[in-house]
Amino acid sequence: MSEHREDVVIFRTGLLHEADLVAGALEGQGIPYYRRMEALGGPEFAMPYAPSNGPGTSWAVHVPRQAVAEAREVIRALPVTHQVAPGPWAFRPTAGAKVLWRVYAIIVLVGLAVAYSSNVVAVVRALFK
Repeated sequence: MSEHREDVVIFRTGLLHEADLVAGALEGQGIPYYRRMEALGGPEFAMPYAPSNGPGTSWAVHVPRQAVAEAREVIRALPVTHQVAPGPWAFRPTAGAKVLWRVYAIIVLVGLAVAYSSNVVAVVRALFK
């Protein structure tokens, strides 16, 4: 019977290049690791083939529990942000990019509201025919 290995998130960032830097340093020291993409709200995904940054996207590096102390030492020496929980804007967009993301979100929400409202109207009309 195989044993279950418990892994720990040792590093989390909103910047993909920092996750790559940490992964490379861990690999150079022979510390086993794997990376995951995390989305706002908690879902985790295997590293995509073509990852991209955006609001609420962060990158996590996991190591086995027995390698945590050694991995922390390696990461401490790296020029990366050492934040516990990156926020939705952790990918460091410019002020203009933040405005564009917000406008995009408003357009999507208005479009969904219009679509939902038109469906509700159609159902109510059908009920009273």
